[in-house]
Amino acid sequence: MYKKITELLFRRDAYVYSNFCLKMKLTVLLLAVTFFQIKAETYAQKISVTTRNASFSEVIAQIRKQTDYDFLYNNQTLKDAKPITLDVHDLDVRRVLDLCFKEQPLTYTIKNKTVLIVKKTNEKPFWMDNEQK
Repeated sequence: MYKKITELLFRRDAYVYSNFCLKMKLTVLLLAVTFFQIKAETYAQKISVTTRNASFSEVIAQIRKQTDYDFLYNNQTLKDAKPITLDVHDLDVRRVLDLCFKEQPLTYTIKNKTVLIVKKTNEKPFWMDNEQK
């Protein structure tokens, strides 16, 4: 009886079968990770914006039409903004916003599909005030 059990457990066929199962599990795992990555990438909204010396509010209106993002800002804040010239196609919303805010006296933060636009501040954070030089 012992001889039959050890033959079944340690035969070459059993080793090949377990090795095959291990390879299949790893293949399925890698495919699943790849599909999840592709799925996450498709959720990023791609937009196209073409403007020449347009006001900041016009560019925001174009972005708002193509996405489901909301923009919060004060009209006084946008008066200090420089005109924007852009020609981008199929870019992520964050990258387009980075290009819009480049060399502007404004900055933005995104939270839950809402873009908050505020003026840049040159103040040091409170923890840097007491540092020794």
